[in-house]
Amino acid sequence: MDGRSGVVAELTAEHARVRSLFDRIRAAHPGGAERTALVERAAAALVRHAVAEKAWLYPAVRRYVPDGDARAERELRAHREVEELLASLTAADPAGEEFTELLVAVVARVTRQFVEQEQTLFPRLEA
Repeated sequence: MDGRSGVVAELTAEHARVRSLFDRIRAAHPGGAERTALVERAAAALVRHAVAEKAWLYPAVRRYVPDGDARAERELRAHREVEELLASLTAADPAGEEFTELLVAVVARVTRQFVEQEQTLFPRLEA
């Protein structure tokens, strides 16, 4: 096993932590202080996660995965989409309908990216 496997394991563990936050957000009362605090925690976790992926994952993808440059660019575009959604979400009224719609969009986009990474990107990187 090389260092890439450690990065993949840590990123996969972070995915699980963010998913757990998403579950807690869904269970929290809409518009409530707990939900707002959980959304802020999830947003901060996603920013930290993106920084780690940009520093460690995508350079390895570019180097070791066939079509790595194109794949890394797709992943970075997905990060920009999530960043834009998070900016809108954190600016929205937590009690408003827009907040709920943006939250659903963030959870869906992030979950889709996690699944794609875990099912296709990480195995290709570790091959």
